Amino acid sequence: MLLNIKKRIQDICEIENCFHYGIKETRNSGWGNERGVEIPYTQWQKARSFFYFLMDKNIDIQVPRINPCADGTIHMSWINNGDICGLEFDQDKIFWSFSPKLEPGIIIEVKDFYEAYEFLQNFFK
Repeated sequence: MLLNIKKRIQDICEIENCFHYGIKETRNSGWGNERGVEIPYTQWQKARSFFYFLMDKNIDIQVPRINPCADGTIHMSWINNGDICGLEFDQDKIFWSFSPKLEPGIIIEVKDFYEAYEFLQNFFK
């Protein structure tokens, strides 16, 4: 139980550092090598809320990689057995993607956190 709590705290610290850095770096247009568009704080909050939604579900998955993209989206991704699963947070939409072994993948719009959670559960089965 104590190890689980310790890991959970470490995961939260790691993800909070990612979000803090992302918010700071993308608050103005022209960030990064690709001169990215501004990513609003509310969009970061949506991605952050999804992470805590997952934490509340108490599923044992790795901490996702968090990547702001020049087009103004935020990507969260996981790797499992060489396959990549991602969630892309746009201002008003969430997309789920799956790429088997770095092959061209599929992208599907999801309606809410619950549907995104279902896709993740299936990905880690």
